[in-house]
Amino acid sequence: MLIKEIYSSLQAGDTPLHLAAKQGHVKTVEYLCQRSTDVNQINEDGETALHLAAMRGHLDVVRCLIDASANPDIADKHGCTALHWALRRHHSAIAIMLLQYGCNIDTVDHVGEAPIHIVSREGLLSMAQTLCAFGCKVEIPNKLGQYPLHLAARSGHMELVRCLCLAGCDVELKNKDGITAEISALAQGFNEMANLLNKLRNVHLREEYISQLIPSTKPISKIKLKLFGHSGVGKSTFIDSLKCGYFVSWFRRSVGSMSPKNTRNKKSDSMSQSVIELNSSGTNNLQFETNYETYTHGIDVQQLNISGIGEISLWEFSGHEPYYMIYDNFIGNTNCLHLVFFSLSDPYDTQVQQVQFWLSFLQSRIPVHEPLGFGGKSGKAARIALVATHADSSSCHRVAATGEYVSSEATSVLRTMQLKFGKIFDLHETVFVLDAHVVGSPALKALKNYVAHHKDKVTQGLPKSTGFLEGVCSHLATTWRKSRCCFPVMSWKEFIDLVHSEVNPLAGEEHMKELIQQLQIMGEAVYLACENDDVVILDPTWLCVTILGFLLSQENLEQSRVTGIYSGDDIQLLYPEADGQKLLKILEAFQLCTECETEGEIEYEFPRFNLVESVEGLWNASQYTVYGGVRLCCQHKYFMATLFPRLQVNMRRAIKENGDPECDLYQWYCGSKYTSGLLEGLVTLTDDETAYEIKVRGPATLKPECFFFLEDLISIAEQMFSDVCPGAILGRHYLSCAQLKSHSKNVHTYSPATIINALVQDGVYSTVTNQVTGANETLLNIIFFGAAEVLMFSHRSSSPEIPSLNFQNVALNKPRMPHSQTSPSLALHNQHSNSNQKLSQRRKSLPPTITSSTSNKTQSSPCQILQDFYSKLSQRRESSPAILHDQNPVVVLVSDLHASQLPLLSCQCLCAILDTPDSMGRDWCMLGVLLGMTDKLPKLDPGDNPAFSPTACIMSEWMKRPDTTLGQLLRRLLELERTDAIETLMPTLPMFRVTPVCFKHNFMDCNVNTDYDQ
Repeated sequence: MLIKEIYSSLQAGDTPLHLAAKQGHVKTVEYLCQRSTDVNQINEDGETALHLAAMRGHLDVVRCLIDASANPDIADKHGCTALHWALRRHHSAIAIMLLQYGCNIDTVDHVGEAPIHIVSREGLLSMAQTLCAFGCKVEIPNKLGQYPLHLAARSGHMELVRCLCLAGCDVELKNKDGITAEISALAQGFNEMANLLNKLRNVHLREEYISQLIPSTKPISKIKLKLFGHSGVGKSTFIDSLKCGYFVSWFRRSVGSMSPKNTRNKKSDSMSQSVIELNSSGTNNLQFETNYETYTHGIDVQQLNISGIGEISLWEFSGHEPYYMIYDNFIGNTNCLHLVFFSLSDPYDTQVQQVQFWLSFLQSRIPVHEPLGFGGKSGKAARIALVATHADSSSCHRVAATGEYVSSEATSVLRTMQLKFGKIFDLHETVFVLDAHVVGSPALKALKNYVAHHKDKVTQGLPKSTGFLEGVCSHLATTWRKSRCCFPVMSWKEFIDLVHSEVNPLAGEEHMKELIQQLQIMGEAVYLACENDDVVILDPTWLCVTILGFLLSQENLEQSRVTGIYSGDDIQLLYPEADGQKLLKILEAFQLCTECETEGEIEYEFPRFNLVESVEGLWNASQYTVYGGVRLCCQHKYFMATLFPRLQVNMRRAIKENGDPECDLYQWYCGSKYTSGLLEGLVTLTDDETAYEIKVRGPATLKPECFFFLEDLISIAEQMFSDVCPGAILGRHYLSCAQLKSHSKNVHTYSPATIINALVQDGVYSTVTNQVTGANETLLNIIFFGAAEVLMFSHRSSSPEIPSLNFQNVALNKPRMPHSQTSPSLALHNQHSNSNQKLSQRRKSLPPTITSSTSNKTQSSPCQILQDFYSKLSQRRESSPAILHDQNPVVVLVSDLHASQLPLLSCQCLCAILDTPDSMGRDWCMLGVLLGMTDKLPKLDPGDNPAFSPTACIMSEWMKRPDTTLGQLLRRLLELERTDAIETLMPTLPMFRVTPVCFKHNFMDCNVNTDYDQ
């Protein structure tokens, strides 16, 4: 093509650049721009290529044209610029790009409309806010005499009206007919908007509302101080000492031993003991037994003003075990301070176990945030300090000159925790050793200084206080809580309406979002996401003590129904002053109960109260010949038992959402049985209460269905655990299918490392040795129930070997939430088919059975396994008749997963190992070289900046490549000779992912949510 032909205009005046921009051909546009094409040439309609790209939403083309110096202010024959067209077509991203490029924001078209007129009519709130932030004119009429405020009012865009008023728009403006925006709103039936505009007619009041929403220079007044520790360690006494003066403290110390209980209805520390020990079985499962008559109920919330600290919201978390299952709802945000208490009067081993329990508890409940710091520390690490109490009753040395206690045991506990959690938390470098009764002790003064100092550091990074926030806090304290003392709960919409009515009617959606975040950080309110309508709890004490504190108290647990089934009327009688139905929605949001139907009546199941024994014969030997299952374990084993009722709630929700009449769920104490047609699933808490076991069985003709059924049950447990414990890893330990089939009592489990070792060696056809029976089992049978069909399916138009399948009555059919990063797979769901055919054939050609010598290799180290794997990989793929080049995988194994599937917690473990310089040079730098990142190492090296992990920087950049896999990462670590990294990483990796595949023969619906695209 000749150059002069490229520049020739077509019949409508469009150049090749116009056509390429119109069609969104980025490469063509780039080529033409590089050939000195006139990017500002117009066609017969006065349009440039930028006009055409903007009106059609081609963001990359717009970016290319801007980079080529296209003029964004050229108007077409209608007087419209590219910004006009982008806004008319609702292409907000393009509009923002044009604004950032510096286009004129007040250009009017032939009807006198500027961009602000367009967004006001169309209701584009975010763009209106952006235009106002760029300083656009808001009081200009179009040729019809309509102001932006009139257009927004006529269209009912309440938030946009607020935006314009905040930008200084005069509400008294009249159009050419002499009508104000208030009358325009009334004419269209928008009475609420008309009331707003009427209220804003007072200029002084309007200016006051606007000034309220402008951030000040001072930080918010308080944050939360959260106290953790087992019952009896002195948390309550410590709080009382913070609140009282020296004389009161002396009086309480003198008479405390004679008082049966203190003013807060809590047992004196000398009268209550906490017992925390390892159970006799030798596992690491902590056993808590609390010997006391009274204790902190739920979470005691107090708003205090303490000398030396200032305002603080103090949250004391009870050490009573039944409350642990709800604490995740109040833990996770790190814009607060944490104190972990332990008693020096306990044995040293008990002190270590107790502190380790609470630090592990916090680690699991607080999500890891990027960017990862040195050693894998979260970008938002929690601030934690240890407090050792009962210094007066232990063998602590006391410095005579200062009165300060010194404890070698407390120091040893701190050093132990620093080694284990130093790269997880911002753990204070000293432990506060004190007698909780003494107000003026040096340790208590030092603790106050610590709280005050870190409170200032936390608040400096938060949005500043506003008059709006102060006004809401004032109304909360003086009127709102008092007028709703029996049931201080409002829907989110009711709360917004209340704030608009009594505080500031100009507060928009963004102001309300920031407000509720600040109120929660300050401990003034609780925002709770419910199924239908989110709610705001105005009094945290009412929620945490009156409701949850009583519901899960030992007294109520002892009096509850053994079935755990309650009607709405029962709950109303339990809390007569509350709205029973609304309260049940709150309890459902905490996953304490779920709605179920019993004999045609709506009732509510509370699994925590369920003490029903299992019915005999639920899992006896039967005609079923296909078995499989997993044991789900966490490194913090003592969390599993307290969360099992939450799992049962999610099981009940799953069957309710499924709605299949062939599905049934029976639940008892620490167990559930889910049946789906001919398939049966058993979910139980192990006898030692350290893991969940999920077993599935069915007929031999339904092997694929068994696999997907098991995946669905696992996903329910993994999703629940991920929601509650985002900072912990839940590992899959697969059960021996042969022993499950024979109903053996001692069933062998294959660890994640063992499974991954075998997968990377010979894929699903590898065999592993059962250490109990000595027999070999294939991964195909252990994981996939022997169904090779789920591994590969032909994508050709016809497949005589694979008939149509019906999974309609198999999977749980519930929409999946974003899946946990630690989850090895994603179950297929929403599977619909009209076919009732069963799987009648398997693939005729399978790889030969692996010999026993192969199984012996599975007992080798991970590095030896990897060496064998990578030498065999290409040969295995070529020789396996079941793996065809024209087939799409349903299951992608770990070695073929893209590197972006590496869970963040796994990356954190890797950073903890490789960030530290190695004497042999086998650290992050050499890993970067082996990953082919040599040229980028200088740029990625964070140097001495502890806020960034060099390993995380390397991994983040490497994952951007489309061809990187987890298998490659393991291979590079093998070449690096970092066996410690491999052995740490393997148990945390996903074993496989189940991916959606569309089939010509309507095999299944492929509407599956995965976290791969994220």
